[in-house]
Amino acid sequence: MSHDPYIEKMMYSSRPNTYKALQRLVMSAATANKKHGKKGFLGNDKFAPAFDLFKRRVFELCEALDRDGSMILVHMDNSWSRFREHRNYLVYIDAMMNHFKSMFPNWPDAYEFWDTYFKETQKHGIKRLESRNAQ
Repeated sequence: MSHDPYIEKMMYSSRPNTYKALQRLVMSAATANKKHGKKGFLGNDKFAPAFDLFKRRVFELCEALDRDGSMILVHMDNSWSRFREHRNYLVYIDAMMNHFKSMFPNWPDAYEFWDTYFKETQKHGIKRLESRNAQ
């Protein structure tokens, strides 16, 4: 998928809450990926707090989607109509993440972490994190 500056401009200008939440999600995914399997000096797990932040960012993106509504980007691949029908936030976020990846390919660790997380949630039938403390 090639980078389209028009899509980036439309995403930023028409859906500012979603765009900002998506940026935060990508950054938290990169951090969680970096911290995976790491222990602190005293043996504390560095991944757990990073993963908690990542889950909060997923939840915040779900809230931003509700505030902003339909996104211009995903009309290109019908994911908004599928989202409205099934209310599967994570499938919709995955479609947005693919568009975001084409615009900002410099976060490969974040996209790798998202892909793993998305596959796991789909295996378990999770559609949305219901609260900030969701597991």
